Amino acid sequence: MPYQVFLPRELVRAHDPSALADVAYRTSPTPAPLPAGLGAEQVPVAVYAASDDAEEERLVWRFTLILVTITAGYTMISVASTLLAATAGRTRDFRVLRLSGATPRQVLLTLAAETCCVVTLGAALGLVVAAPALFGTAHGLREELGLPVELAVAWPWVAGVITGCLLVATAATVLPARAALRRMRRA
Repeated sequence: MPYQVFLPRELVRAHDPSALADVAYRTSPTPAPLPAGLGAEQVPVAVYAASDDAEEERLVWRFTLILVTITAGYTMISVASTLLAATAGRTRDFRVLRLSGATPRQVLLTLAAETCCVVTLGAALGLVVAAPALFGTAHGLREELGLPVELAVAWPWVAGVITGCLLVATAATVLPARAALRRMRRA
């Protein structure tokens, strides 16, 4: 009949550093109390599985945050560079607006409103384009796994990215236009 021998952790690690596992599974159905001083604790299977799932979920969210940050950063850079180039080419339009009686403030407000419309339209089109792929992926996983897979969209993150693009786009339009309007006054 097998018997149990308990040795201090330090003694076992001194002889073989890889001898101890992080997890030991009990084979008997009735829980027996652990001897004191082992540095171990008995955890029900459900609690252990939940803690393991929580750690995996934390890592997945961290990775997702990194991907969203990189993607949003590149998106904002491309929005800013496109609008900077477009605004630089519109100085004749600004001059026409000024000659037709618009104040510099009115010109800048018009540009800001135009930028808001463009960003809103771009965000809406982006969501419309992404929706079929997201729903198709969820449906495919549901069919393949035979499990209820629900589509989960982090709307606060989506709203944050759209707001960030709106702020960057407005700055990339209004600031160069303001500088162009100042140069026109001096000339």
